Amino acid sequence: SVVPFSGGFGEKAEALSAAMRAAANTADFLVPVDVDEFLVLERGDAIAADPAAILDEFRNLPPAEPRKFKFSMRVAACPGGDDASPDAARPAVVRSFSPPTQKAMAKTFFRGGYGFLSTDQGNHFGLTRYDNASSQDAMRSNGHFDRFYFRTRLTLLHFSMPDFQTWHKKLFQRAKAYGFSMKSQCEGVRRGQRYCWSFQKLRGGDAPLDVARTEYADVCGAIAAQQRETGGRRQGLQRGDLGGLADVLLAHDPVGPRRRVAR
Repeated sequence: SVVPFSGGFGEKAEALSAAMRAAANTADFLVPVDVDEFLVLERGDAIAADPAAILDEFRNLPPAEPRKFKFSMRVAACPGGDDASPDAARPAVVRSFSPPTQKAMAKTFFRGGYGFLSTDQGNHFGLTRYDNASSQDAMRSNGHFDRFYFRTRLTLLHFSMPDFQTWHKKLFQRAKAYGFSMKSQCEGVRRGQRYCWSFQKLRGGDAPLDVARTEYADVCGAIAAQQRETGGRRQGLQRGDLGGLADVLLAHDPVGPRRRVAR
């Protein structure tokens, strides 16, 4: 079922948590994903959209595991090459990276049942009864990863950079939700820091459009730099409009187009 949500950006996490709590008693797993995220698997150098294999991964997760589950990789998409123009309809190069050790900031999902309490803005940490009321600061620490999380082989294909106009609009929506201003001390911000930096670079919306376009490219460059620093693998998908996601993924499915993915 679809439940429309008309609240503000800052209210999204609690609305999603409420819906997940309502479903927890009858759900095997609670998997919060954003509209620009898709569950896939990695097979060698290819990204595979194989529904049966994805479901098998869920079925094979340890049944008695009390910790929260982490997607094993982060996959980011941003413009590249001829598609680097801020006016590109959609990012057309996908780069993935697998950090040598898992990061606590990776996206999280949960087992259904009594233990679930809430997710958070961005679905990075969440809360369960098995966390024993630990602080989010503890959950953010990579050194505490094994205490709170179980790493899975499931992957999120995340189209994290939209077209320029969408990015520009969302930047100010999110800055408002986080309460940022030109006086905010971005260095000490723990949630939404990149929006804080970009909001101030754009002078709260007063900067010329060329400044915004440069910042858009710089944010994408920072994603690519993070990939290089982790030393992870990179994968390129075909250039062009990625609106036909099913065709792109199936074209890179090593088992072939035996299953169609609904658009």
